[in-house]
Amino acid sequence: MVAVDLSDVPARTVRQVPLNAWFRFRRAVEDTPTILLLLEQEPHAKTCASLVVRLEAGEAQRTEASASCHPFTKLLRGFSVRTDVVRSRVQMPERRVVNIRRGAQSGMAAPPGVFETGTIWSR
Repeated sequence: MVAVDLSDVPARTVRQVPLNAWFRFRRAVEDTPTILLLLEQEPHAKTCASLVVRLEAGEAQRTEASASCHPFTKLLRGFSVRTDVVRSRVQMPERRVVNIRRGAQSGMAAPPGVFETGTIWSR
């Protein structure tokens, strides 16, 4: 996997990248087992993208730390991310939910399109 994080680059700068440059990146990995992942605030690769996914962060779950140690300390228990497929050229499986981990207090599966994760100390 080759991940390019453009999230801190101003959108104006990324928009100046010519469309043929995105197609060249795509062709470089086309017949290889490599994934080219662009992380951006807006989809700039346009028609070149095989898959465009919108990710939205959910609320982080925190827990109180031991009061004897540091009374105002909170530890991260986990977080969830909501996903929506905006555009796809790949065939998507019927089931679009991947439950990484069920909520620590909930016995129910995560809602559709929600990924959940937890820390190792929250078990």
